[in-house]
Amino acid sequence: MSRLTSTRGVALYRAWFRIYFENLREHTRLMEDLLAQELASLQKRVEKTAKTMSQEEAEDFYDWNSDDHWKLSEVIPNMQRQSSLVTMYSFLESQLFGVCRYVGNAAESRVSLARLS
Repeated sequence: MSRLTSTRGVALYRAWFRIYFENLREHTRLMEDLLAQELASLQKRVEKTAKTMSQEEAEDFYDWNSDDHWKLSEVIPNMQRQSSLVTMYSFLESQLFGVCRYVGNAAESRVSLARLS
């Protein structure tokens, strides 16, 4: 394997990793922002409606909306973060297999990932 080939290949993989992870980071930030906006919107709607009710009715109304608040503040953001982590891991694994194939081909190695499985 020539130095030029390996350097160029490594540089391409690094650039691709950076681009992908920056896009994933941007996606994660955007989803967090959208969820925060949706939560704020829910809170505003609930507060506005509760102001028109008696104290007892307002308490029942808050209880009735508590599940939606919990989902938007805890459940969905955690699911989104977990999904992002799985996506990052899957991409990293896929790209590492690609690097191994690239290096194996460039070195004309008789050892392959398929043989190691």
